[in-house]
Amino acid sequence: MNKTFFCLGTVCLLALFVVAPFGLAQEPGKKEAKVVWIYKYMPSSDEKDTRSETERMFGPYGFMPAERVDQIAVNANRLLDPKDPKKGTCIEYAFRFRQRDDWMGVFALVGGDSWGTKPGINVQKLLELGPADSVVLRFRARGEKGGEAVTFQVGAVTTGPHKSSVRFPRLCRPDPVKLTTTWQAYQIPLRASDLTNLVDPFCVVAKAADNRGKTEIQFYVDGIHLEAGR
Repeated sequence: MNKTFFCLGTVCLLALFVVAPFGLAQEPGKKEAKVVWIYKYMPSSDEKDTRSETERMFGPYGFMPAERVDQIAVNANRLLDPKDPKKGTCIEYAFRFRQRDDWMGVFALVGGDSWGTKPGINVQKLLELGPADSVVLRFRARGEKGGEAVTFQVGAVTTGPHKSSVRFPRLCRPDPVKLTTTWQAYQIPLRASDLTNLVDPFCVVAKAADNRGKTEIQFYVDGIHLEAGR
């Protein structure tokens, strides 16, 4: 089920899956850390869908700005290894720059394209945290050619009756991130009290000005999840 989207879709509901995220080995005798997954993999059409409710709830199809949607392509079931589908999938993003001041972005939103029109998730409650506790959004990313400059953020959807509880964008630092051709782990620090109605857990933005000499960039993101800070 190979999807390249230039427009958007819909779904919604709330829950939690408790799983250890990539790169974390569980110590013997210790309880697994609670994790809220946003994107882990996309099942094929002939495969059982074992994703968590939060994974099913969000989709990376909140394209912006409206006048440049034809310059954006997203494939949410790009194989990590075309020779071995069992290795899973990642999200593939492609942006095409036509003007020197072009910028484009894609939000992961409730139902894929719900700009604050549907309620989000209460991460503080799902992770059983106090208001002052820290939360981290973790993910990994790589560029197709290397040198792609991309902003990664959480929050800032302030439209609709269910505005994001993250009023201002929280950015991955340094900003923008210069990607390499190998997978690198990244994180965005957050506070639990800001995550009581998270409708916009992940966003990518790229500017032509940050990608001088490039008319198009392509990059990949995988393993997007929230967990309690350490």
